[in-house]
Amino acid sequence: MGGYGSWLGWQIRVGDDEATIEKAVDLHPKLMVGMGFFFALGASGGMLSLLMQGKPIFNDAHVWTGLGGLSLLALQGMLALFFEDDPNARTAHAFFGTGVMALFVVHAFLGLQLGLSI
Repeated sequence: MGGYGSWLGWQIRVGDDEATIEKAVDLHPKLMVGMGFFFALGASGGMLSLLMQGKPIFNDAHVWTGLGGLSLLALQGMLALFFEDDPNARTAHAFFGTGVMALFVVHAFLGLQLGLSI
């Protein structure tokens, strides 16, 4: 969801096919809001799972990358509010979003490690 949404975002920015860009303009915000929603649900479920197992919640890097990633994702999404006022907001949104997605790749790796250790 996030990977395809990110690809669509870059198609809006650098694509040359008008039909693809039009589709991306429509689908990109929907996918990324959906990703944030499902990631937030996963975060609450994951922390609840750790709590029910008697494990400390905030002692794991997976929790911190998840909470940090969700916070950064929200900030990154809010950059869209400034697209009309500041032409640099689109550039910041694109590159900042790519960084946030890289953080979520690290988060997935840490989650795999956590899951295998329990």
